[in-house]
Amino acid sequence: MAQRMKRLCRVLLLASSLLIATGAAAHPGHANASSVGPEVAPELSAKELRQRRERLMKGIGSCAAAITSHGSAEEPDQDFYWLTGVSEGGAMLLLAPRERVFKQVLLLQPRDEEAEIVEGYREPLQHSLTLKYQVDMVARLRDPVPSRLSLAMRHTDCFATLRKAASGTHEVPAEELGMLLQSVDAKTVQQWQLLESMRTVKDEAELLRMRKAIAITVEGHRTAALNLKPGAVERQVAARIDESFAWHGATGLAFPSIVASGENGAILHWAKNDRVMRNDDIVIVDIGASYGHYASDLTRTYPVSGKFTDEQRKVYDVVLAAQEKAIAAVRPGVSLDDLYVIARDHIIASGHELKHYLGHFVGLDVHDVGDWSAPLQAGMVITIEPGIYLRGKLGVRIEDEVLVTAKGYELLSAALPRRPAEVEAWMARARAEAGAVVAP
Repeated sequence: MAQRMKRLCRVLLLASSLLIATGAAAHPGHANASSVGPEVAPELSAKELRQRRERLMKGIGSCAAAITSHGSAEEPDQDFYWLTGVSEGGAMLLLAPRERVFKQVLLLQPRDEEAEIVEGYREPLQHSLTLKYQVDMVARLRDPVPSRLSLAMRHTDCFATLRKAASGTHEVPAEELGMLLQSVDAKTVQQWQLLESMRTVKDEAELLRMRKAIAITVEGHRTAALNLKPGAVERQVAARIDESFAWHGATGLAFPSIVASGENGAILHWAKNDRVMRNDDIVIVDIGASYGHYASDLTRTYPVSGKFTDEQRKVYDVVLAAQEKAIAAVRPGVSLDDLYVIARDHIIASGHELKHYLGHFVGLDVHDVGDWSAPLQAGMVITIEPGIYLRGKLGVRIEDEVLVTAKGYELLSAALPRRPAEVEAWMARARAEAGAVVAP
């Protein structure tokens, strides 16, 4: 399911790019091509990547470890990419803290000249690759159990597994690994939680990409606000959003854009996007751009007319208050579970229900790794997204990204208005600036 969703995201972004190329940029709310330009996401620092691997090796102690890339250039294996910056499928990283020289070895797939004509050219093995990736050796992966792993296991009594057993991924074929460990009388040690915990705390290079993804997503929301009007079909607005992402430098979609109007807003992950909007609708717009493989996730609820009705405003105010209470409580030591209870209790006191969890971690995946019950740490990025859903009538959800800091939090998506009067004013200003035609 996850892989199908990612493929759909790539198709949607490609379609948006094709719209741009054929001159579809003339619609209201589209920025001028001269004022924007897709940027190439900077490469991850090889020095920083090596430091990540060194921290991981310190954590696994004397154990050797291996991790294999199960991704591709378009969909990197997140754990492997976080450690190496390499998106090539089938590559392997060996970590051997007890080795004297070759402690970090990167094994790439053998070259295939015919495949490279289709998929792109790859660098030959040479010393410059070891400098590029800041490892001790770069070689080709030709055997299920690399010789370097066999050598490393002679000098240790344990092999650290860096993935959950339930994930279904194998770094080394289970039978061959078992025979190797038996031959050297070594045991396996579960260390996937160590790698997961390291990934939850974002460094400056990661935050740079995430801030960019959020800024692009804010532009997508502006495009949504300009195109919400009576007679518009939800998928038309979603297409404009995706087009805006491409124009503003997104390198992908974090997930397929959700535009849920009227009664569709009461369906948490509305996917059909096929309803025709009415002037008295409110619309949930749940969208996220990806930049340099890092995701974003922001949700707003907009009135098509530009003004909330009294009933809509009443529900909106409850959701906003629940969100603001939860955000105000963010600090190191508090868990996502704690924040959920704060928002849930406020919504229940209003006579409604919070029908889903409050949020999630964000990073290389829109629903990134992390323990919801564990204390938050400075450097973690989470979403806070309470909602109320009235079946057959409407839904209201407000979602923001929050960075946990040493003393509290930073609202990363502060540029996107949340309070109803501010939302109305922002929509009116954006529409006036763009000359959008909106029904009275």
